[in-house]
Amino acid sequence: MRAPSVIAVRWPLLALLTLTLLCAPSPAWALFTKLSHTLLPGGAGDQLSFRIPNGAKPPKWELLRPRTLRVEIADLLSLPHTEVNPARSRYVNGVRIEPIPGRMGIYLYIDLKAPFLLFRDGVVQPKFGAGSLYHLTIEANPKPNPQEATRLLGARILPGRDGTLLVIEHTGSGKLAAQEMDQEKHVVRLRWNGAAIDPRWRNLAPQGLIQSVSLYEFARNQVEMELALAPEAVKTLFHADPASGTLIVEMRRERSLGRDEDAKAILALRRSSLERGAALPLNRLTPVFQVTEEPVDVGGQMLDEGFFYDNAETAAKDLRFDKARAFLDKLTEVFPNTANRELIDFRKVELAQRMNWRPGWLLDELNTAMARHPNNYRYPEFRLLQLQLLNDAHQYNSAKAVADDPNLPQNDPRVTLERGRILMGMEMLEESERFFNLVARDPDASDATRARANLYQALAANKSEEFHRASMIVRAIPPEQLALLNNDPVDALALADIYYANRDYGDALSLYTRLITTYPDTDAATPWAMLRAAQSHRYQKRIPDALTMLDVLETRFPKSGAVPWARIFRIQIDEKPSIEDRIKAIDELVKDVPISDAIAEAYLTKAQLQGEGGQYLASLETLKRLLVYTSRKSHLQKADRLKRLYLTEGMQHALDNRRPEYALLLGESHGTDWRGLKSYEQARLLLAEAMLRMGLYSDGLAALGGMVRPPAPQLSKLGEELRANQFIPLMEDARGQVEVAPAAARVRLDEAARQLSAQNWKAVLMLLDKIPPESLNQDERADRLRYLARAEAERGRFPQAVNALERLLFGKPVGAGHDAYQYATVLQAWKGDDKALPAFQEAAKGEDNEVRALARIRIGDILQRRGDLAGAEASYREASQIDPNAPWGKMALENADQLKLVLQQAAR
Repeated sequence: MRAPSVIAVRWPLLALLTLTLLCAPSPAWALFTKLSHTLLPGGAGDQLSFRIPNGAKPPKWELLRPRTLRVEIADLLSLPHTEVNPARSRYVNGVRIEPIPGRMGIYLYIDLKAPFLLFRDGVVQPKFGAGSLYHLTIEANPKPNPQEATRLLGARILPGRDGTLLVIEHTGSGKLAAQEMDQEKHVVRLRWNGAAIDPRWRNLAPQGLIQSVSLYEFARNQVEMELALAPEAVKTLFHADPASGTLIVEMRRERSLGRDEDAKAILALRRSSLERGAALPLNRLTPVFQVTEEPVDVGGQMLDEGFFYDNAETAAKDLRFDKARAFLDKLTEVFPNTANRELIDFRKVELAQRMNWRPGWLLDELNTAMARHPNNYRYPEFRLLQLQLLNDAHQYNSAKAVADDPNLPQNDPRVTLERGRILMGMEMLEESERFFNLVARDPDASDATRARANLYQALAANKSEEFHRASMIVRAIPPEQLALLNNDPVDALALADIYYANRDYGDALSLYTRLITTYPDTDAATPWAMLRAAQSHRYQKRIPDALTMLDVLETRFPKSGAVPWARIFRIQIDEKPSIEDRIKAIDELVKDVPISDAIAEAYLTKAQLQGEGGQYLASLETLKRLLVYTSRKSHLQKADRLKRLYLTEGMQHALDNRRPEYALLLGESHGTDWRGLKSYEQARLLLAEAMLRMGLYSDGLAALGGMVRPPAPQLSKLGEELRANQFIPLMEDARGQVEVAPAAARVRLDEAARQLSAQNWKAVLMLLDKIPPESLNQDERADRLRYLARAEAERGRFPQAVNALERLLFGKPVGAGHDAYQYATVLQAWKGDDKALPAFQEAAKGEDNEVRALARIRIGDILQRRGDLAGAEASYREASQIDPNAPWGKMALENADQLKLVLQQAAR
């Protein structure tokens, strides 16, 4: 197959018709040209010609069989060929036109009357606005004559893994007058004396280790050829056979196996062809399908290789690529020694590519074929495919090694594009965008390649979390390039994902919906489009639509890798089940899903549910476990955000609920040393508060070290005082106000509780006096008043104690009754039984059995002291009946029985 020098512009059908017919600079008639035929002078051959749009990719030809030539013509809708008359043609036995499956263009098949023909083509650019003229010449290949003067007829470059061959066809002796290799400049110079360049000579496109071929004709019949080589080329060898008119220049890399055997095979093939009466053209140096073995009996039919190969090609035309591969597999099974193995192996790779195999699978198939046939003439093309697949499979280190191979297509924007993808995959995002910019501005790049360069530039911006800029890059892509990207479901998905990442959920949903409608069964894209469409509905608050889309996804693509994600997102979205049930669903899902990014998302979801349910410690443990399953940056960043969130929330919740020890446990369960991180300052403040509240003064001060963010200075000052066992009362400022941070107020309150247990009443008063009510929550304010009341009462300052308890009880129901009982007890100590009796009667209404019983016992005591023995006996009796088995129940019963006895004796 002859490689073109201009890259194809592949238009999707609708975009081509709309854009070209309405606004293209080329005339519309160029799309509906006709095939013309003329004989060469003297009837020596045929020339076929037709017009193509200006600037379009030149057609390329490929010899499929010894007598079948196929010309691929992009962007043409039809090619009438009534002028071609086989009866008036020298070598054309017939032509037929077929559409190119799956894209815009046609195949021109030419049946030949003879093998071993020479094909030359070219494009004549118009002087004015008419379409360019493409012509294909078909003629016999002249036999070389060693006795003639040397004339260089043509040449072909055959790249390969083991070196590059330059095969030069000549007539005459072809003897070199001089040969020179400049190692510093990487140049080889060849000179022929008494030689000329044949008019049929065609310039060569660089390939493999050859970067350019320059041919010069000087006076006195001297011809010089200059080969510019890649720096990797360190050795040059020559293989000559004047009888067959062949000179082969072999370029090798260091430590390569070389192409010596290939060169010998080419010389032998050209010699044997001459012996059979025909000169083997250079186009026959590469594999062409031929039936080489005898037919065999297969199921009662005598079948040859052609039967299986033809059926494979027919199936491929019908887009039944799996069936085509099956025919080729059968061919190699029936004919294991077929000479067509190389052709078949690479054809199977092409069919697998058309079947949209996963990158890893296709890469394995390609690697096997390239290892078996390392010097296939299409080596650069398949090496580029290998590079693309390595990038698709995220094997960037391997791709980087391939990207340095000089055998890749030279000066090809697609290679530059893949090098940019390698950098993007290795997180070198700024450098990758420079490569993508180069391709996007390259006039030699096809629209398809430029479109992908713009897309990858947007993806790189996305990975840099510059979501808005990525969205703007996509919006600036020209319409014709957008049409090409939308013509590929994977690229269309990437476009929608960019809008999704920028939270342009409306635009993203439109593209996802179009993709789902246009490509309903594309496994590589459709289920993922459904998944993100559901998420787009979710973020637009359309939960029923989101759940419906997830249902459709799981039903239509049950084996897709998107299904575990759908199940995870359903658990996230559907809040009807309890948090515990949703966590159980995550645990069941994790058992069924292999280790993947979905597992990481499942653990993130579980941790989030646990955190939302107040299971802070369990959430942190889940996030620690996540690290076993992923090292992906995005997962680690999200995990860190959740750990910071639930560590902070959990510690705050613990401190609000008077559980500083739990806050300390959460800090230790985080799993990393977070105390020095700027983003964890709030958690550090909470940790310091927990330590100070637990009496760990030195540890709390260490946690506060260097912090200036409020209330760190206030906590540090208080911590230093407490460590020194100093209890300094709060002072009013110049405005008569006392400002105490809630954290410092809570530290004072918990310290007061410790001092209360130590009966350090004065310390309690100094710690709690003048704390503003707004610095504490309702429960903490109540505890402060209780502590103050007890400390004042223990010091005999009953008025202050009563005042504190009256403030505590004001406007509140009796509740359990503890505070009411304490109030009655202090009031009795201050003002005696008469004032205390109503208070004890109120406390007796409490909900706590012990309080109710003790209050009634104290009432009985007061009534007994008043001489109301019957009332006292009744009160004791009521107390004993609340819980007869309690110690106070037994004591009350004993008092009641004694009074009963007294009353009975008094009544006698």
